[in-house]
Amino acid sequence: MITFVRSWVAQPGKVFDLIGLLKEMSALGSPVTGRTATVASTIGGNFSEASLIWEAESLSESDEAFAKLMAVPGFPALIAKLGTLIVPGMSHEHLYRHA
Repeated sequence: MITFVRSWVAQPGKVFDLIGLLKEMSALGSPVTGRTATVASTIGGNFSEASLIWEAESLSESDEAFAKLMAVPGFPALIAKLGTLIVPGMSHEHLYRHA
């Protein structure tokens, strides 16, 4: 099992828009992938950071899920909208293999 955490820093004044968009992305993706991504935001440190957290059995399962998502009508537009809400270069991703 692998846990993915992908985080973004919102443009000034856009953190709640970012959280709303991530929730929309998660809701759209769940029926397609069979997995639910959790939306989380920081309560300490950088207040403008929000993340999507999801699990997959393997990296290949995650790749397949992303390919399915990109085929969902409207999902690529959400990805494009994400780009208008975040600070360029301030995103990061962590992958954790379960012990």
